[in-house]
Parts: sequence; structure tokens; C-alpha cells
Amino acid sequence: MSQQLTASLARAVLRWPRALLALLLLAGAVLVARLPQLDIDVSSRTLLGIDHPALKAWRETAEVFHLPEQVMVTVAAPGGLRNAANRALLDKLQKDLAAVPDVAAVTSVLDAPLVKQVRGPLAQLESNRRTLRSADVDLERARQELITSPLFRDVLISADGRNFALLVTLRPAPDTTGASAPTARGADIAALRAVLKPYAAQADIGLIGAAVLADEVAGAVRADVMRLPLAVLVVMLLLIAAATRRPPVLEFACGGFALLTTAGLWQTGAGVLGAVPAAALPIVVVIAVLLSFTLRVSYKLHVSQTASDDPHTALAATVEHALTASLPASGVLLLMAATLCLSPLYPAHQLGALLLCGLGCAWLAAFGLGPCLLAVAKRRPQALAPLPVVVPARWLSVGLAAALAVAAVGGMPRFIHEADVASYLPQRSASRQALHTLEHLYGGALSFDLVLNLPPTAVATPAPAIVASAYRDADADPRGDDAWFTSERVKRVEAVHRWLAAQPGVGRVLSLASLLEVGQQLNDDTPLSPFEMNLMYKRLPRAVRSTLIDPFVQPRHDQARLHVRMQAPPPGLTRAAQLSRLEQDLESRFKLGRDDYRLSGAYVVYAHMADLLPPTLVVVGTLAALARLALVILSGRTPRAASRLLMPTLIAALGVMGVAGWHHFHLDMLTVAASGVAFALFVQIRTAGRRLIDTPAPQSIKDGTAPPPIRDPYGSTVSTVGIVSVGAGLATLGTADFAPAARFGLLCGAMVALALLASQRVSGLRRHTD
Repeated sequence: MSQQLTASLARAVLRWPRALLALLLLAGAVLVARLPQLDIDVSSRTLLGIDHPALKAWRETAEVFHLPEQVMVTVAAPGGLRNAANRALLDKLQKDLAAVPDVAAVTSVLDAPLVKQVRGPLAQLESNRRTLRSADVDLERARQELITSPLFRDVLISADGRNFALLVTLRPAPDTTGASAPTARGADIAALRAVLKPYAAQADIGLIGAAVLADEVAGAVRADVMRLPLAVLVVMLLLIAAATRRPPVLEFACGGFALLTTAGLWQTGAGVLGAVPAAALPIVVVIAVLLSFTLRVSYKLHVSQTASDDPHTALAATVEHALTASLPASGVLLLMAATLCLSPLYPAHQLGALLLCGLGCAWLAAFGLGPCLLAVAKRRPQALAPLPVVVPARWLSVGLAAALAVAAVGGMPRFIHEADVASYLPQRSASRQALHTLEHLYGGALSFDLVLNLPPTAVATPAPAIVASAYRDADADPRGDDAWFTSERVKRVEAVHRWLAAQPGVGRVLSLASLLEVGQQLNDDTPLSPFEMNLMYKRLPRAVRSTLIDPFVQPRHDQARLHVRMQAPPPGLTRAAQLSRLEQDLESRFKLGRDDYRLSGAYVVYAHMADLLPPTLVVVGTLAALARLALVILSGRTPRAASRLLMPTLIAALGVMGVAGWHHFHLDMLTVAASGVAFALFVQIRTAGRRLIDTPAPQSIKDGTAPPPIRDPYGSTVSTVGIVSVGAGLATLGTADFAPAARFGLLCGAMVALALLASQRVSGLRRHTD
């Protein structure tokens, strides 16, 4: 920072301190007033961006097949269907759920048509329907039919018949487009939970679905978004106050100002806060407190060394000194944030944008609000007592470095490179058990849709008289959509269905083939002809057809949909690799081109996000490491001194990441960003401390009128207090409800603590000699 800019800033602060202070507080108040409008969005669009091709394909599939938004209620009660009390429980629960205002329909196993108990031709299906609600139904035969049904097994009832599911169809939300996870579903999910709560004593009840997961994660982030940054601020201030024996008023003002203005500015610009960038708000607090702490210590030092009482000289030197000390790490964070902004991974993009916004607010707080407060106070600060630096024994340092190296080499490859859905949920989340139930009893927690673009049919030939009569009875036209089912189309769908069901990791497949299997049962176990398929399509009741057939067949678009529930990928196979293998088989085995099929759904979205994560982290990590080294060298350090400054944090970062790998941490944006953030913060503190150490001695010492004190009067205070407060503050994030934020805080805190121990030996810092 040039001396002219520093002098201009000091003159402005000294000339109009109260006016500038009032202006900053007014701007802060305007931004804070917008905080109540800040919305938490953890939908799929915050993972890839609303315009990502995977999300567009998901929305297109939902629109073409008229797929409603659904959540699932799982019920496990002793006795299964054989217990009359359980059937009564399901009936009452279904009615109570249907009474929720935004619920369009509730489907349970009680409504499943029992086709094997219908006698007579297909035309009698509508007038002779049988369900579990029918008085004359054979309960044991019905149970056996349901647990073996290709339509209802692992959908409305588990294969063992002991667990049930109710599909709750929600009315479209006003702000929901296709497959975008709804941000306005909180009230609906709360209403559903209120209905289910009284039933918890009678059965094991679970509520699961995309809207439920989004609401639960959003609730965790919403609970953390202000609580955790304030907790970090309080912990850091308590440690600073205990070490310096003074109220940390300046740090409190700067940290609080940076936090509130960052959140308010983000709301003004973006309006929505995702889960990943929300976890970066505590970093803004840490940076603001560190900058203001360095400013305060530098001010004490310069006031004590200034012969005159001219505040301009001391404050100008203070601002210049603090700015110079903060440049290396601030530059690292700026470059890392800018690199993240260019990432194709949307959470990384948001994280980088929020870091840029937060760094600007932290600098404004430390070098705008801070100097104004110092100028207005007009009180000569008391001397700051130096803290001793404890140097660990060499054997301890060597042993620690060796242990961290072993942990890094052995643990880094053990990272789980794909975040499980449950890893984003709070540890005490009720949805964790529901996800476990889906995974083991209903074919998988995530699903995708394979949409086949089938060749168009030729114009149908006129049907015989008896056929025309049958169509006329069904109020149908024998041409067009009514002749859509052909042998070629059906064989292709059935072949793809059988192939998908045999693939590893596939838990359940539903498609037109499932419907035709049921139709064959209706037809005395004789395969349906194309004419019979078209006739059945028209003769089925409209309600049954819209529920069972239309979600899998769209004659007007010449498309068929196969719904695939996926379990966890086999060992060594990622979701993206699994989908890529499926695409290759579709093209080689079935001779399909890229335009002949489309993959979409939650499984595809998560696969794309996980596929983008490793290259993003490699690029960001490499550029950030090079930027750190370059900026430290440019700040005046020799390459040797720069390496001694950076090496402790590098050892700590790799070691802690290795330990995290041994504990099977999931590799996500926050987990790996912890190393970069902790690295930059440690460089910030150590550089600031070293620059304070290098400050010339007071004039009285130079004149020989006072005995020379220790060489390190304030550098050890900045390093020790700063590093300890940062480590303890970030470790506070371990109490987060949002699981990745908790891992992020624990990793950051551990890295900073280990880097502190390693730096005392590696950097050669001594109390009296350096």
C-alpha cells in the first residue's frame, strides 16, 4: 500500500472521524435492516446452478411426464398387514395426511388394486376393483400379491411385508419450477410432521423426500447462520481479553460490523444463501478480529514509540503498519476466492463470492471503522505485556512431524470422494434413519430417470369392426395415440428394463414393463398384444391411468420413462463412473445415439457435483499454494524465510487431512477448503507477528537511557494470542447442526493448533533471540 494512500486515509480519519464513523454505522444499519429477508436455499440449484444441463433435463422430464412433487411416509409396525390395527392405523394416517392444505393426494398400500382377485375380462376392472379396503378380499392372497407385485413391492410395501409407505403428493408450490427443490415447503413439511407426531407411539414413522431433506438441511443452516459466527466471535474475544487483560472493544466492534454487513450485503445482491457459503461467515469474523487485533497492537506499539503527542503520526504509522502486515494473507485469500468464483462447481462459486464480499467488509471494518474508533477515543493506550513463547523439545517436534507425515500418506487416499446424502444432515436428524430405511427396504435413497425417445409410429390402419366397436365403447380413436403401443417399442422398453435391473447398484426399476407384467396377470398370464395394450390404455379408469401409466408413457412425445432407484455404488465405483458405464452400454448394446435417451434426476445431479469436485479442488489448491508462496516472497521474505513460515502450516494441513481420511470424512467443498483457509489465516498471524518483531526499538533505548527489553515485546503476543484464538474459535464450529460445517471447523481448529506447535521449532522462534 503506497504511503500517499495511507497518509490520505489517516488524514481523512483524523479530520472527520465522527462523520466517517456515523457514515459507516448508517451504511451498516441499512444493510442489517435487510437481514430478516435473507433466505436459506439448499435446493439442487445451489449444487449446480439453475441453468446446469442436469437440472434442465430433470425439469424437462418432470414437465413431460407430469411428475408431481412427492414425499414418502414410512411406517413400520409389528404384525404387518396381518394386524388389523395396522390397517386401521394406515387408514387413519392417510386421512389425516390428506387433510393437510397443500396435500393433493395420499396413496397407500390400502389403495393398491389387487388384479389377481379380479375375475372376468378387462372391461370389468373398473366395476370390479379389489383393494385391501374391500370387505370380501382374501387378506393372505392380497398380501402375497402385493409383496410380489412389480408395481407396489419396494414402493408401497417392503418385500418382507412388514413395512409400508404412503406417497404424499404435494400441490405445486408457487416458486417451484420442475425439479428445483422448494424453498417454500417449510410450512408444508412442518404440517406433515405435526400430523405424524401423535402416531410415533404406535409405530416407527419416518418422513423422507427431496423437500424434506432440503427443509431439514435448510433448518440446520438457518440455526447455524448467525449463532456460529457469534459464538466464534465470543470465544475469540474471551481469549484476547484473558491474554491482554483489557476489554476487546475494538475487536468486538470490527468483528460484529464485518459479520452483519457481509450478511446484509449478500442478501442485497443475491437474496439467497446456500449451505456452503453460509459456513464461510465465521471466517469473515475471524479475519475481521485478526485485522483489528493487529491494528490495536500496532497502535499501542507506535504510540509508545512516538516522542510527540501528535496522533496523526502514530495513527498514520499504525494504519500503514497494519495494512502491510495483512497484505500477504489477504492477498492469498483474495486469489483463492477469485479462483473459487471461476469454478464450474456452483457451491465453490458461491463460497468464493461470499469470501470476496466478506474480505471487503472485514477490511472496511479494520481499516475504516477501527481507525475512526481509535481517533475518537483519544485515550493513550496502556502497554501490552508480552507473552512468553514455549518452544517444544526437538524430539517432540520431530515426532509430531513424522506422525503427521504418516497420517497424510496413509489417510489422504481413504477420503470418501462422494458425499453421502446423509453426510449433509445434522447428526441428530430424524431423516438419517429414514434414508437408511429407503436404502435397505425400498431399493435406494437416490433415483434417476432414463427417458427413451422412441421412433414415431406410422399412421394406424383402420381397425376391424369388432376392434372399432371396442374403441367406441372406450370413447377412443383407433388412430394416433390410441395405436401408440407397438411390438418394437414395447420390446425396446422391456429389454432396457431387464438390463437395468441386472446392473450392480440398481435397487429397483419401474417402467412400462412393470405395467405390462401386471397386464399379463390380468390376461390369464398371456402376454398382451399391441392391440390389447392400446385397448387397456383406453379402458383403464382415468384416475388409475394417470397414476400408474402416464408417469411412464407419454404417447404425444413418443417417450417412455424408466424410474431407477440406486443403492450405494459398488466399492471403487463413483456415481459418475457408474452413469458413464450405463451410457456406454446403452449406446453399444442397444445402438442408441445421444439423442435417443436422457438421464435425469437426483442421482444424476449428485453425480455431476461429485465429478466436478476433485478437479476443482486440485486447481484451487494448487493455485492457492503458489499464490501463498509468491505473496510471502513478495512481502520481503527470502525464499528460505518464506518456506520456514509456510512449512509448519503445510505439515499441519496435510497431516490433519490425512487423519480425516482415516476417519472416512466425506470429501466436500468445506472439508478441503479448511486446509486453504487455515493456511492463509496462519500466514496472516505469523506475518503480522514477525512484522511487529521487526519494528525499530523505542528512541529511549537507542539513546541508552533505558535498559533494552527483550527483543520480542509484541510479536509473540500477536502470534500466540492470534493463533490460539483462531484455533479455539474455529473449533467452535464443531457444534454446528450442518454436518459439513462441523467437520470444517474441527479441521481448521486442528490445523491451526498443530501449525502453532510446529512453527515454534521450524521457524526457530525464540523469546530472547528472535
